[in-house]
Amino acid sequence: MCIRDSINAEYGSWFFTMSEEAAAAKQRGNELYKARDFHGAIQAYTEAINLDPANPTYYSNRSAAWQACNNLQETLRDCVKAVQLDPGFLKCLQRGLKVASTLGHLDQALEFAHNLAAADPAESGAPELLSRQRELYLEGCVDLEKKEYGRSLNKFAQVQDLGLSFRDLVLKQAECFLGLGNGSQTQRLTLQLIRENPDDVDAYTLRGMALYLCDNVDQAVKHLQEALRRDPEHKLAMRQLKTVRGLQRLHKEIKDFMFKRNFEEAAGKLSEALDLDLLFGMRLQFISDRAVCYLRTYQDEACVADCTEALEMQPDTVSVLNTLISAYLHMASFDKALETAEHLMEVSSTEESHKRLSEVKFEQKKAARPDYYAWLEVNRIASMKEIKEGYHKRAMELHPDKHPEDKEAAENKFKEMQVAYEVLSTPEMRELYDKGHDYESIQEQLQRRQHGHGHSH
Repeated sequence: MCIRDSINAEYGSWFFTMSEEAAAAKQRGNELYKARDFHGAIQAYTEAINLDPANPTYYSNRSAAWQACNNLQETLRDCVKAVQLDPGFLKCLQRGLKVASTLGHLDQALEFAHNLAAADPAESGAPELLSRQRELYLEGCVDLEKKEYGRSLNKFAQVQDLGLSFRDLVLKQAECFLGLGNGSQTQRLTLQLIRENPDDVDAYTLRGMALYLCDNVDQAVKHLQEALRRDPEHKLAMRQLKTVRGLQRLHKEIKDFMFKRNFEEAAGKLSEALDLDLLFGMRLQFISDRAVCYLRTYQDEACVADCTEALEMQPDTVSVLNTLISAYLHMASFDKALETAEHLMEVSSTEESHKRLSEVKFEQKKAARPDYYAWLEVNRIASMKEIKEGYHKRAMELHPDKHPEDKEAAENKFKEMQVAYEVLSTPEMRELYDKGHDYESIQEQLQRRQHGHGHSH
């Protein structure tokens, strides 16, 4: 028989009042908390609450123990109850604000912030800060729904810069990176979430999708299976696992054909893959890859169509812009190639972009220059003897004395033919011409060489 039963039996009444028993239970909880027996402390505080449910201090103490156990949902629940009982309970208002923010319960956090500001003038800025964080987060979510991943990431980064981060925010950042085709960043963020909560099904799912995007198919399947082991009804994980398994065969064939430089077959397999239910980032990658295959097989119009679609999905992608420039050059659409190259410079003003713009300008100039081989009616591998013979033959045909009816035009043609002979009969000039330089550029290059030769002495 316990002491309390003995006392009751002897005296016929309760020795302790309910509040005294509750206070004793709370004291035991405090001692257990100090001893870092947080689960024991929770049991003791729960006993105190059952004995005296109107005491806010007991909820506050239990919320601290729940927080020490990293059970934030229960922490928040007890903070809410304590504040209901005592609206000015500063410790619980502060803890509730922090925990609600950490959980991403921003509406509830904002309510705590307003109550905290009312209770403590020193906290008057809390509602304004949290309102701004909440506004940015919601704007980022809207952008994410619209698949405007860059804008969304920018909003989420601003939320973090203002001092707030929580699980759903990090998960949405991972989703943005996945949408942008950045599988490595998605993996980094989802690994962070899995370490914090090994049963985070959404994190496993996104990580599996990112692994597939990074060509790690086996690990992708494993992570998606782990997600389904934890939640067999998770629709996104089910759908993505089915897609990944369907893509495994196609992906291997695509890689094999690309390695063998059989771009036509690779393009066909990429078209098959694009008929599947693909993640945005995967679809973007496959469309971009198919554009390259079309470029390599001189299917330039198809290449331009794929580049256009890829740039609509993700504007200003440098690799796609470069592919598009090459397609326009194939098609001799020099104005479009130049416009795209100038845009590339605006997007990425790097040394490579400068070279690309110079290349386009050079190709445009090259296409506009006269065909000196045609002028002399010889082919591009003509010997010096053939070039001289061609010149003499054309000189006889184009001599102005033979065209008295339009002597001025004949003189101009004769001069152009002489320039053609000068260039093709001079090895250095012919070499530069064959590389694409026009007459003016050839002269400039020769002057540079002479200048460099003079300095070398």
